[in-house]
Amino acid sequence: MSQKMFKIIYLGLDNAGKTSFLLSLENKYSELYSLKPTKGLYKFEQNILGFSIHLFDFGGQKIYRDEFFKKPENYLSTDLLFYLIDIQDRRRFAENGEFFEKLLKEFEKNDVKPKIIICLHKCDPDLLADPDSYIHGTIQIAERLFKSKANGRELDFFQTSVFDYSSLTRAFSAGLLKIFKDFKKVMETIFTDFISKTKANGVCLLNENALILADLYDETKETRDIIEIIGANMAQMSQRLIQYDYGHPDSIEIKMRGWSFFKTFELGEKEIKAGAKKRFYLIIYSKNPDNFEKINELLPNFTLTVSNTLKNFLKD
Repeated sequence: MSQKMFKIIYLGLDNAGKTSFLLSLENKYSELYSLKPTKGLYKFEQNILGFSIHLFDFGGQKIYRDEFFKKPENYLSTDLLFYLIDIQDRRRFAENGEFFEKLLKEFEKNDVKPKIIICLHKCDPDLLADPDSYIHGTIQIAERLFKSKANGRELDFFQTSVFDYSSLTRAFSAGLLKIFKDFKKVMETIFTDFISKTKANGVCLLNENALILADLYDETKETRDIIEIIGANMAQMSQRLIQYDYGHPDSIEIKMRGWSFFKTFELGEKEIKAGAKKRFYLIIYSKNPDNFEKINELLPNFTLTVSNTLKNFLKD
């Protein structure tokens, strides 16, 4: 498979938390304490599923925002935009609206049509957990603001916080799934077949950084929440165990409102283009405990099918 490049840009006002978002995704928490405002442009490259991902983090101070618009090459060929807003700073909502509106007009003028993810950032867990917190009303105001500026463009909203790793991976993964169309289509076919045979309520595939590469759920929020929370935290636990040379769990079964299954598998360095072992995780959830035996019976072949599919995307 020839390597395809995707361009992802991160935009927002200064102090929106763009760089801290990216550092937290990479588990570089120690760098958050000495973090300074981004000056100009910070860019780096990742390889995910054999795709070359180029990420651009643009400084949010006004001088850099003005500079951004002077150079169309900054945003030409953009596949995915993450726009971050500091949800705790309502004083700058109007400024965010003006910048976002100008951004979309420049996109339209230059025929740039990226997928757009709006991160309502700094939605910290303690604020969300408090039913009387101001944050709930502020979220609604922010969503209405961006929708009023979208001019018909599709927007996806996510509540994110560096204090909730799963919220970051959920938003970033949602963006990736929008641009990994071919892979997503193939995996959905495999997941649909497995779900039809086992009556599971949801299946999710994560990479070793807990990024969601493919998923399929029933229509309930509970299923998605359980799978994403278990997946992100179990993946982090496995990575920590490996760091301390304790190995990693091959599989974990959790009895909670039914059954959840956490399965680890690896692709060897000779099987993929990257040249180093890659670890992946499957999470399966069934509300009905009676499905336990069937899922256990079909899980080995399902894992093999997913593994072989990944090889096809990661090999030369």
